[in-house]
Amino acid sequence: MTDSFERDLALFIVELEGGYVNHPSDPGGETKYGISKRAYPDLDIANLTVEDACKIYERDYINPVCNVVQGERLQALVSDAAVNHGLSRALEWFAVNPTVELFTAQRVRFYIGLSTFAEFGKGWMKRVARVLEWAHDRPFHVIVAVDNRPLGPRLAGASAGVEHSLHVNLRPMADKKGLKLDVA
Repeated sequence: MTDSFERDLALFIVELEGGYVNHPSDPGGETKYGISKRAYPDLDIANLTVEDACKIYERDYINPVCNVVQGERLQALVSDAAVNHGLSRALEWFAVNPTVELFTAQRVRFYIGLSTFAEFGKGWMKRVARVLEWAHDRPFHVIVAVDNRPLGPRLAGASAGVEHSLHVNLRPMADKKGLKLDVA
């Protein structure tokens, strides 16, 4: 792990998160660069700078992850999940799912179980694909058995706590310029 890696990762996550939003369905409330008012109630979110957001990511998410997780690929995946889902949750997932494939499957399962999946799920799946692509710096292909049922029964099962397998396939797009994440 290098300072350059941490800084590059923080900038990448800021890019993924985007600018200022205050979406009524987002439990984080007012958010800028992924830094939420809920998590940082004393911050002036509207006036947060990219530099300040990167410092927060490095201090509160990336450094703690890199102290536990070995290898830049997994550090990138777990750090992004820490920003998006919380540091303790990401580290708990990693403890049980210590490979790229298992960790990715756990993260997708979590997203699918959220009540806001119908509204935000497509963007979340794109995020997972972009993080995998960035972490590997090349097209990356992963197939993980997670749930091959249609979306409706999958969501009903997830909300009832019933776990089944889900098929997650990450593959290069036809134009070779990106990745496509198939969830079936």
